[in-house]
Amino acid sequence: STFGFRGEAMNSICSLSRSVTIVTKCDGERIGENISYDRQGKVVERSVQARARGTTVRVKGLFEGLPVRRGVFEKQLKAQRGRLFRVIQAYAITCVGVRFSVIDIDKKGKSSTKLNTSKSK
Repeated sequence: STFGFRGEAMNSICSLSRSVTIVTKCDGERIGENISYDRQGKVVERSVQARARGTTVRVKGLFEGLPVRRGVFEKQLKAQRGRLFRVIQAYAITCVGVRFSVIDIDKKGKSSTKLNTSKSK
């Protein structure tokens, strides 16, 4: 019923990013929650938000504070993106009843859907 996203992973993502925002709503809840974290993994903002059941994780400024690592990441972006898509596709094939969506937002704020699956029964 869960992918078991662990606190250690959240803390690591926060430490490597400018900001991390999670918007989530579980079955049985009337309203969702929007939580923003800083680089130390501390909650900087928390609010309620209307949304359908599910979870969205938004990471901004990945490796921004680590210019050398960011440079390596950008040089390998195509390969890294391919690995990410293969992992998500594997989950999408095996996880019945879960919808997966990957949206890429460029530096100008333009978004494009890279992967979108429908929720199967």
